[in-house]
Amino acid sequence: MLGNVSGLLNLIFFVALLTYLCALFAVQLVRGDLPQEDENGDEIRMSFFTIYNAFLGMYQIFSSENWTDILYNATKYQTPYNVGWVSAMFFIGWFILSNFIVLNMFIAVVQENFDVSEDDKRMFQVKAFLAKKDLGAVTGK
Repeated sequence: MLGNVSGLLNLIFFVALLTYLCALFAVQLVRGDLPQEDENGDEIRMSFFTIYNAFLGMYQIFSSENWTDILYNATKYQTPYNVGWVSAMFFIGWFILSNFIVLNMFIAVVQENFDVSEDDKRMFQVKAFLAKKDLGAVTGK
């Protein structure tokens, strides 16, 4: 699996950079509209007040772990300003981009590390055949 570590590290850097850029955009889009607490006094964890918090929110959407809470909170608190649909389109777009394109790129790089070339396969087959032939010759005497 560690055959192509540079490709994996490049992809990890690309994912982190893309997530950071989307977090910057999300901070500009949502900051100040989401309160720290909702009407019931419950804490809203992803309020996008800092870039770090926005990065965690974008990663939460990337991992698709409870990402609809972010979507619903953003649309709920931005609807009075008539811009709830903009943040909804942004978060849904990030979800589609991250899960259907970036995540598949990551899986492809990991799978590429497990692939064995045809020349290597042929060499292993020949070695196995010769070892089996030699083993048969030794037991036949």
